[in-house]
Amino acid sequence: VREGADGVGLFRTEFLFLGRPEPPEELEQLRRYETMLRAVAPRPVVLRTVDLGADKLLGTAPAPGAPGIPSGLRGLRLVLQHPELWQAQLRAVLRAAAEGPLKLLLPMVGGPEELRAARDVVERTAEQLAAEGLAHRVPPIGVMVEVPAAALRAEALAAEADFLSVGSNDLVQYTLAAPRDEPAAATFADPLDPAVVELLDRVADAARRHGRPLTLCGDLAADLHALPLLLGLGYRRLSVPVASLPLVRAAVRRLRIEEAEQLAREAREAASAAQVRALLRKRFGPHLGEMWAEQYPDADH
Repeated sequence: VREGADGVGLFRTEFLFLGRPEPPEELEQLRRYETMLRAVAPRPVVLRTVDLGADKLLGTAPAPGAPGIPSGLRGLRLVLQHPELWQAQLRAVLRAAAEGPLKLLLPMVGGPEELRAARDVVERTAEQLAAEGLAHRVPPIGVMVEVPAAALRAEALAAEADFLSVGSNDLVQYTLAAPRDEPAAATFADPLDPAVVELLDRVADAARRHGRPLTLCGDLAADLHALPLLLGLGYRRLSVPVASLPLVRAAVRRLRIEEAEQLAREAREAASAAQVRALLRKRFGPHLGEMWAEQYPDADH
């Protein structure tokens, strides 16, 4: 709030689950979520349901990546198969939603059928809370677009989800077969690869067609050199680390949407990430240089 954020774009709830043999209890989670809502009120909080995966494991929970367990078994996929990881969280989320502008974000959604399955669980949880006489609210439910299947089915997802949020880190690694935990593959994980740009464009177009709010999360959201392209593609909400907020806001102020949209039209035709970067440098390099000089007048630019 002090840095000028318009809300919490991604509350990573899995960090409440780490380092313990059992999921945190309902009341503990409820207190945490209510604390966050009060801290940023009246701004919204986008709360992502637990995204345990190969790099984030819960005590004795099934370990994605372990022998016999596919590395893609994480996020929504994991909790739909192991609802004990999710039950207390959903109850706490729905109860907290009665206290403020909370939105529910589902990670690792592959298509609308998984979204429907999750909605069914949420509705059943709401019925349980109502039967117990506990105040609650079913919040807007959105999906993370972080696997190519979701991006390719963005039209169908946008028709059913309340909002969309692109997880750029996972979208890049899954699209380009460049796992983040393999340093040797890092050179292939270029977020400006034409394949990634095409998927980002597809998602933005689907969100626009259906009038759905759209956010971009991950490293790409705070990449100042990519910012003109993102704005040109139609992204208007960025979820970035707190430390990046001042620079991102300063960069946005220096950009003209018309120029960014022209850049996006040209980038859609680029044959390589290098061509996309050359377009960005040519059109927006001076703007970024001026912004750096303004923010850090005594620095070596």
